[in-house]
Amino acid sequence: MPVTLFHGRLSNTPARSFSFSQASFQAIGFSPELKVSVENGKVTTEPLAGTELRKGTEVEVNRLRQDLLNDPKEIVEHVLSVKAPIGEIHQVVENKEGTIMVEDLISRRLVLEAIQHIEIQPRELYAGAIVMLDDVKSLEAPLVLCNVFQDNHKQWIQAGARIISQSNPERELTETDEKLTRIAPSVVEEAK
Repeated sequence: MPVTLFHGRLSNTPARSFSFSQASFQAIGFSPELKVSVENGKVTTEPLAGTELRKGTEVEVNRLRQDLLNDPKEIVEHVLSVKAPIGEIHQVVENKEGTIMVEDLISRRLVLEAIQHIEIQPRELYAGAIVMLDDVKSLEAPLVLCNVFQDNHKQWIQAGARIISQSNPERELTETDEKLTRIAPSVVEEAK
């Protein structure tokens, strides 16, 4: 799937991308979000919430940006996107006084139980992040969000969404459709 990855990077300019192959399963992904990176002893996370397809005039794009910044659901989603990684990082790094502050955490167990109850098949690769190790002192883990998959029988695209109680189903569907629309034209059928 190297050709699909090449075309996808040209048209999407993602912050991160990846290519993964194991046995007869291949995946490529385009991610605007970095779950975690470690470089020279520094742990970084770049959570992202709320996306909007940039379309129209500069005035329309600015209006969409303001709508996004003032949308209560997007604000809650952003807070959750920031708080979750802080809690996760707190569990694995030394806490120097005043450098990490956690007020409360989302119950991962409850989320996983809900997913297993609702979804009929395992999420497989779309379950969080894909970790890339450079050496023993550095790693990078982008969110698995907009992806192209291939096995011995077919290719398919998949995009994720963060659904919370304040989510609007129509907007979530539109946002997911926008993600898929950005990657679909890049898919090139390749030999299996």
